[in-house]
Amino acid sequence: ITYDGSGGATAANGIIIYIDGAVVASTATNNASYVAMENTANVLQFGAESNTGAKTVFFKGDFTPPIIDKGYVWTATDIVRFHKAMKLVYRLR
Repeated sequence: ITYDGSGGATAANGIIIYIDGAVVASTATNNASYVAMENTANVLQFGAESNTGAKTVFFKGDFTPPIIDKGYVWTATDIVRFHKAMKLVYRLR
Protein backbone atom coordinates (compact mmCIF):
# COMPACT_ATOMS: atom_id res chain seq x y z
CA ILE A 1 0.00 0.00 0.00
CA THR A 2 1.34 3.42 -0.86
CA TYR A 3 0.06 6.71 0.47
CA ASP A 4 1.15 10.06 -0.95
CA GLY A 5 0.75 11.92 2.35
CA SER A 6 -2.11 14.12 1.25
CA GLY A 7 -4.55 15.15 3.95
CA GLY A 8 -7.98 16.65 4.09
CA ALA A 9 -11.33 15.59 2.73
CA THR A 10 -9.86 13.63 -0.24
CA ALA A 11 -6.86 12.03 1.49
CA ALA A 12 -7.96 8.47 0.64
CA ASN A 13 -7.47 9.31 -3.05
CA GLY A 14 -3.71 9.24 -2.34
CA ILE A 15 -3.76 5.54 -1.33
CA ILE A 16 -2.89 2.79 -3.84
CA ILE A 17 -3.11 -0.91 -2.97
CA TYR A 18 -0.87 -3.55 -4.60
CA ILE A 19 -0.95 -7.35 -4.38
CA ASP A 20 1.99 -9.33 -5.80
CA GLY A 21 3.28 -6.18 -7.49
CA ALA A 22 0.04 -5.34 -9.30
CA VAL A 23 -2.39 -2.50 -8.57
CA VAL A 24 -5.65 -3.72 -7.04
CA ALA A 25 -8.86 -2.05 -8.16
CA SER A 26 -10.30 -0.17 -5.20
CA THR A 27 -12.60 2.71 -4.38
CA ALA A 28 -11.42 5.46 -2.04
CA THR A 29 -13.77 6.20 0.84
CA ASN A 30 -13.16 9.80 1.86
CA ASN A 31 -14.46 11.74 4.83
CA ALA A 32 -14.96 15.50 4.63
CA SER A 33 -13.98 15.95 8.30
CA TYR A 34 -10.68 14.05 7.96
CA VAL A 35 -7.60 16.07 8.94
CA ALA A 36 -4.42 13.94 8.82
CA MET A 37 -3.12 10.38 8.33
CA GLU A 38 -1.43 10.06 11.68
CA ASN A 39 -2.32 8.69 15.06
CA THR A 40 0.01 9.73 17.84
CA ALA A 41 -2.15 8.11 20.53
CA ASN A 42 -1.49 4.46 19.53
CA VAL A 43 1.57 2.36 18.75
CA LEU A 44 2.10 1.45 15.08
CA GLN A 45 1.33 -2.23 14.46
CA PHE A 46 1.53 -4.49 11.41
CA GLY A 47 -0.28 -7.74 10.72
CA ALA A 48 -3.39 -7.19 12.82
CA GLU A 49 -6.50 -5.07 12.90
CA SER A 50 -7.51 -3.23 16.02
CA ASN A 51 -10.46 -1.00 16.78
CA THR A 52 -9.96 -0.92 20.53
CA GLY A 53 -6.17 -0.97 20.94
CA ALA A 54 -6.12 -4.76 21.37
CA LYS A 55 -5.06 -6.88 18.38
CA THR A 56 -8.35 -8.51 17.42
CA VAL A 57 -7.99 -9.79 13.84
CA PHE A 58 -4.66 -11.23 12.65
CA PHE A 59 -3.91 -11.24 8.93
CA LYS A 60 -3.28 -14.63 7.32
CA GLY A 61 -0.65 -15.58 4.75
CA ASP A 62 2.68 -14.08 3.77
CA PHE A 63 3.45 -10.56 4.85
CA THR A 64 6.06 -8.51 3.00
CA PRO A 65 8.20 -6.47 5.38
CA PRO A 66 6.81 -2.94 5.61
CA ILE A 67 8.84 -0.06 4.26
CA ILE A 68 8.28 3.51 5.30
CA ASP A 69 9.81 5.82 2.71
CA LYS A 70 8.93 9.30 3.90
CA GLY A 71 8.91 11.94 1.23
CA TYR A 72 8.62 9.63 -1.79
CA VAL A 73 5.61 7.75 -3.15
CA TRP A 74 6.63 4.58 -4.96
CA THR A 75 5.52 4.20 -8.56
CA ALA A 76 4.04 0.99 -9.96
CA THR A 77 7.50 0.27 -11.46
CA ASP A 78 9.11 0.63 -8.00
CA ILE A 79 6.54 -1.76 -6.51
CA VAL A 80 7.04 -4.41 -9.21
CA ARG A 81 10.84 -4.17 -8.88
CA PHE A 82 10.62 -4.54 -5.09
CA HIS A 83 8.15 -7.44 -5.34
CA LYS A 84 10.45 -9.35 -7.73
CA ALA A 85 13.44 -8.74 -5.44
CA MET A 86 11.52 -10.01 -2.40
CA LYS A 87 10.46 -13.16 -4.28
CA LEU A 88 14.11 -13.83 -5.06
CA VAL A 89 15.12 -13.29 -1.42
CA TYR A 90 12.45 -15.72 -0.21
CA ARG A 91 13.54 -18.35 -2.78
CA LEU A 92 17.14 -18.11 -1.58
CA ARG A 93 16.19 -18.78 2.03
